Amino acid sequence: MLYLYFSYLIAFHFPKWGTFFYILSTILVALMGWSSLYLNIHWVTDLIGGVCVAYLGFLFCITLLKSISKKYRKF
Repeated sequence: MLYLYFSYLIAFHFPKWGTFFYILSTILVALMGWSSLYLNIHWVTDLIGGVCVAYLGFLFCITLLKSISKKYRKF
C-alpha cells in the first residue's frame, strides 16, 4: 500500500511519470511476494489476501483524500 501511495503522489505531481511508477511499484510488490513464497514464509493465499486488502485500503484512502480535498476547496 505504501508503494502505491508513493506512486500516486508522484503521478499527482508529475503526470508523465505516473505510469512508470505504478508499474515499478507493482513489480516491487510482486518480487517481494515471490521472495516470501520462495522462502516459505507465506502461502499463496496469504499473498493474494494481502494484495487485495492493500489495494482496497489504497482505494479507500485515495477516495477519502479526494473527497476531503473537494470539500475544503469550496472555501
